[in-house]
Amino acid sequence: MRKKRQVIIGNGAAGLSAARALRRVDPSSAVTIISAESYPAYSPALLPYYLSGRIKESGMFIVDLEFYRRNGIEFMPGREATAVDAARQRVTFKDGSWLEYDNLLVASGGSPRRLNSHDGYMARVLTLRTINDARKILDTARRSREILVSGAGLAGLEVVHALNRAGRKITVMAKSRQILSRNTDPETAALIQKEIEKTGVKFLLGCDVTEIAPFKDKIRISTDNDERLNVDMVIVGKGVGANIQIVKDQVKTDRGILVDERMRTSIPNIYAAGDVAQAGSLLTGGHEVFANWPSACFEGEVAGLNMGGRDARLPGEVAYNILPVYGWSAAFMGDSMGSRPAIEVLRWSDEKNGRYRKLFLENNRLVGAVLFQEIADVGIILHLINRQADISPYKDKLASSPIRWGKVLHHLF
Repeated sequence: MRKKRQVIIGNGAAGLSAARALRRVDPSSAVTIISAESYPAYSPALLPYYLSGRIKESGMFIVDLEFYRRNGIEFMPGREATAVDAARQRVTFKDGSWLEYDNLLVASGGSPRRLNSHDGYMARVLTLRTINDARKILDTARRSREILVSGAGLAGLEVVHALNRAGRKITVMAKSRQILSRNTDPETAALIQKEIEKTGVKFLLGCDVTEIAPFKDKIRISTDNDERLNVDMVIVGKGVGANIQIVKDQVKTDRGILVDERMRTSIPNIYAAGDVAQAGSLLTGGHEVFANWPSACFEGEVAGLNMGGRDARLPGEVAYNILPVYGWSAAFMGDSMGSRPAIEVLRWSDEKNGRYRKLFLENNRLVGAVLFQEIADVGIILHLINRQADISPYKDKLASSPIRWGKVLHHLF
């Protein structure tokens, strides 16, 4: 009897979690992981730590080659999958070869958005998504004193922190008029920006790059507000777009690959998980791309269990990100911008110690939160958002920090 062929495109958090879940419930199927990169699985979230020298390159890897052998997984590194034929149940590779599947998981992640004026020949205009990207940035940064980071989101600010050294001049440019425009409200963004500016970083907000050109031994940056900068290197951190091209003409897509609560696409034997998937939102009832490590693990596990014949479901997710830089951390959960109608805002600050938090409620239920400096209870707050419990007896205490959570949770649950 032929073994069932379980194929996973992607070797990151979602793909690895799916493979582990598959092997727990299905020890006999043939499992294959396809990776465009040539390495065992590693954590891209650790790339800024590698850039800053806080960890070695080896510290980013979460498994070694023995993991694949031990779990009976065929690992295909350095193989780029370029197309999926759902009718024939085939994955086609860049070299023209193909691989058949019975169940397919697309966990191909995302790719960094690039500048429209980015000419490919300019080796000093870089992005950060892979180990090879990080190596190029480190090599170029050694010869760079003036650096422009295009993009003021989570990824861009982590790069700023990683490369901020004495003697370097770092400028952050963003089209939005605030930093972290997709994560928080202007008040919180201004507070975080002020803290970063204390380290010597300069921000140019409300403008964008219109042209990149060589200028002597520098790179000349022209902006849409007629400003010019001469820098040694440019790092583009303008967010990530889901890698949906491989199945775009096969399954339903939007900003990502649309999936149900079992992580199935519009074709029942094709699944998607991680940064490429657009999954159900607990708060809105719609679909969102939850581009973070925990979500990728949850989605991958659910997909793997279903591929293995179980009935696993992820009824809805909540956005969750942490920015750990300069010795402090900021956490963003759920509707951390307070954009929903009928929002009630609970705000608390401790200016002396630089601590701040803002909680967003709807009908006495937590729907979002921003925590700055004081984030020890981030897991509890995230749990309250996920549970959608009525917190009316304690809502006046929830914003203050620190809080005696044991007493509150005892009454809530």
